[in-house]
Amino acid sequence: NVLLCTGAAPRLPSPALTARLAAAGIPVLDHDTVVTPAAFEADGLARRLRGSRLAVVGGSHSGLLAARNAVRLAGCERVDVYGRGAAVKFAEERPDYIKYDGTGLKGEVAAWARE
Repeated sequence: NVLLCTGAAPRLPSPALTARLAAAGIPVLDHDTVVTPAAFEADGLARRLRGSRLAVVGGSHSGLLAARNAVRLAGCERVDVYGRGAAVKFAEERPDYIKYDGTGLKGEVAAWARE
């Protein structure tokens, strides 16, 4: 199973990529479903992914949130996260702004990633 987590302004993959994924039996999952625990469970996604191996494409906040939901709610056997950068960034509070606010991990997801 593969999750494409494209961030705060989710973009759908191109029709060509969607067709190739479908032909390989890989569903494209809704961003809001994979990052919202209640939706993740209500959609039946947790049940369908239980015990599976999962690849999450997207290494920022949305990607790690989806990975956490897969581990905690679906009990995925293994979750690999693939992002553009070499390392995960954590949001950093500064006096006048938050460094990496758009891409860095925050809150519970940051704490989970540090475990």
